[in-house]
Amino acid sequence: MGPDGRWLEVAPPNAQSCLVIYPKSMMAGWEEMKAGIVFLCDDINGTFERMKAAGVKFLEEPNPMPWGTYARFEDEDGNEFLLKG
Repeated sequence: MGPDGRWLEVAPPNAQSCLVIYPKSMMAGWEEMKAGIVFLCDDINGTFERMKAAGVKFLEEPNPMPWGTYARFEDEDGNEFLLKG
């Protein structure tokens, strides 16, 4: 997230998920954003293709960033999530 990026990841031992806490100011447009849930996967492109084929509505294609590749998707109620690889 850049040279000044700082965040905290919290998870119980051997967990497959974690909570990430970061300053809102690290994300451009944070004033407009809702709370986020990020799903980490080993193969983002393959997971993206499988989810898309299953009917998941993605708001963008996988987007490479310095901290990893991500794609935004939403559920049937319009809640947004991130898929990160």
